[in-house]
Amino acid sequence: MSAKKETPVEKLGYEEAMKDLEAILAELEAEETDLDRLAERVQRASELVKHCRDKIAGAELEVEKVLKELPEDAEKGGAEAGPESKGDLPF
Repeated sequence: MSAKKETPVEKLGYEEAMKDLEAILAELEAEETDLDRLAERVQRASELVKHCRDKIAGAELEVEKVLKELPEDAEKGGAEAGPESKGDLPF
């Protein structure tokens, strides 16, 4: 594998981190990694997993926040309220 400089984990977006994890997995599955490199890759994978979990948790909190800010009738799906309530839409 090339000796390219890896982006710090905290600067990666979720998709980038997942691609990085997939690449590490492929490298580990190839079983051609020397022991020192293996330890480095496992450490990076651990950091990436934590980062992805943090990103998911943050997204869940944002979704919950948005849902709490919606009017009650919008949370019920809006369609259940019937066409006469269209003037009550929040947007």
